[in-house]
Amino acid sequence: MKLLRKIIVATDSRLSDQCIVEAAFELAKHHGAVLTIVTVVPRLNWAAKFADEDAGSLRQSLRSEATEQLGQIAKPYLNQEVEVETKLLEGKASISLIREVIAGEYDLLIAVSRGKASRSKGTFGQTAKQVTPQLSMPAPAYSSRGSPGV
Repeated sequence: MKLLRKIIVATDSRLSDQCIVEAAFELAKHHGAVLTIVTVVPRLNWAAKFADEDAGSLRQSLRSEATEQLGQIAKPYLNQEVEVETKLLEGKASISLIREVIAGEYDLLIAVSRGKASRSKGTFGQTAKQVTPQLSMPAPAYSSRGSPGV
């Protein structure tokens, strides 16, 4: 019996260490699960749109850069024993991740415990607190350095 069928790992391309992807890959391999690696591109705020006459090209540039970074993060895990997918999400990270977890019916979300700008106290940020009830297993917390815990 497979406990996990679908695992999603949220990467932060600003971090040089992507060990949470390795942890997710090992879990997916152990359970025979599909692994989806995602990153979130934030929407441009009104000031950026106002200041840049060609906000569309800036947005496309951000998407292209994030897609390239996502491909580099996923590259070591492709064509191995695990089915690996990548997905680019857009918008506010917490909302985009929650929507994707619910829509994709994932069993497990692996992400850093709190974003750099999180105002939450304790181990979990708001995203983990909101998405955990939707998962068949609790979301593990990884610090921004990639180790389990805070």
